[in-house]
Amino acid sequence: MNAEEAKTAVFAALREIAPEADASVIEPDVEFREQLDIDSMDFLNLIIGIHERTVKLHRTSITAKLGVRSVAELTRLTQEAGFEADAAPASPG
Repeated sequence: MNAEEAKTAVFAALREIAPEADASVIEPDVEFREQLDIDSMDFLNLIIGIHERTVKLHRTSITAKLGVRSVAELTRLTQEAGFEADAAPASPG
């Protein structure tokens, strides 16, 4: 994800939780929450919205690179490659 895609994801999520917020006045060097009139729950919803968009963007990129057309096809491909959906990541060390 490049900087422009990240900015787009943040502003799209922001429009959903605070449609009255003016994204054009947000200063990149000032704490984000200080510039917006949003409470803690709205901030958490913003983070969740950014996360969902990031996952979708990466999934779209991966499916395009692998030449698959659906999540089901991607799942089948990963299973054939030996990945297990419920496998825990290896612990460091």
